[in-house]
Amino acid sequence: MKKHLLIILLSIVCLQEASAMHTKGGWMYYEYLGPGIIDPSKLRYKIGVNFYVMCNTGVGEQPWFFSFFDGAAPYTFLQDVAVSPGPSFQISGCILATCYPCINPVPDRCYQISNYETIVELAPNVNGYVISKQRCCRIAGISNVPNSNNVGETYTIRIPGSGAGPTAQQNSSPKFVFN
Repeated sequence: MKKHLLIILLSIVCLQEASAMHTKGGWMYYEYLGPGIIDPSKLRYKIGVNFYVMCNTGVGEQPWFFSFFDGAAPYTFLQDVAVSPGPSFQISGCILATCYPCINPVPDRCYQISNYETIVELAPNVNGYVISKQRCCRIAGISNVPNSNNVGETYTIRIPGSGAGPTAQQNSSPKFVFN
């Protein structure tokens, strides 16, 4: 009985891995929102990541986890925060044709841009914070990454601490506009 249960569990894990979305790229950002609501002595931030995946490649991870570290080396781990998916949209070949009119024929490409975002309250910290998300795997066939389907990627952003200036923690990172 235990052997059958183990085989079923391993099969489920293998099937989930097969439906994973393979990313093409992305970026992290944060936005300072003011003092904490739950605890006014803390600082409130919106933390997010946008990433590109090939369309129709599966459902991906649900939820994601952002890892929080103290901003001073050796970057002591503080906590993981579960983050649910937010809005997503697709860019397909017709948009690429308007962006690149010299490419003929326009390749049949479709990318889904997905967003994961959460709001956290963090204690003021001289060192600031490093937030990261690691993910496996890259899309197969990247010419400058051997065995790219076995290589992951890490998205990281740093919130400066008060050691960088008295108002450094009340800053926001750049947030790119989708092209």
